[in-house]
Amino acid sequence: MATQSKIIGNDTQTDARAWQMPNVGGAEPVTANGLQGLQKSAYDEAYEEGKAAGFEYGHREGLESGRGALTQRLKFLDGLLSTLDTPLADLDDQIENELTTLAIAIAKHL
Repeated sequence: MATQSKIIGNDTQTDARAWQMPNVGGAEPVTANGLQGLQKSAYDEAYEEGKAAGFEYGHREGLESGRGALTQRLKFLDGLLSTLDTPLADLDDQIENELTTLAIAIAKHL
């Protein structure tokens, strides 16, 4: 059994070229001030996003709470108006009966 060598000989490497690192250009190293500026801008951006999200959440919660309170007030006022309307209806019936009795009494005297 013939063993194959894992070593590539010079005679088989006709198209091989050495790899060269590409030029990535003038990136300057980050300074402490630059890093601090990046950190501050990231903090400010996150703060604004959190503020907007919190405002939206609070606004939505406030609206829902206000709607619930308004619904309760409307139910209370409807009940109050119904309570006030009932005695007036009874009073209307009583006045109608009294006027009928008065009209009959006047007619008898004529």
